[in-house]
Amino acid sequence: MTIEEQYQPFVYGPHNENMKRISLETGAKIHVPPTDSNEKELVILGQKDEVARAYQEIQNIYAEKVLYLFF
Repeated sequence: MTIEEQYQPFVYGPHNENMKRISLETGAKIHVPPTDSNEKELVILGQKDEVARAYQEIQNIYAEKVLYLFF
C-alpha cells in the first residue's frame, strides 16, 4: 500500500502511533519504511481478515486526513 509522501506524517501519526494502534487492534503486522529510505511502500502482513481490517483502518485515516486538508 502506498501513502503519498506529503500525507504520511498525518496518516502514520507521531512516532507511527496510528500504525502501532492499528497493529494492536487488528493483529496485523505493519511495516512503515524509514523516512530516509527510498522505499515508500507500507506493508501489511497477517491473516486475511487482519490485513483487510488494518487496510481499511489506514484507508479511513487517509481519507479523513486528505479531506480535512482540502476543506
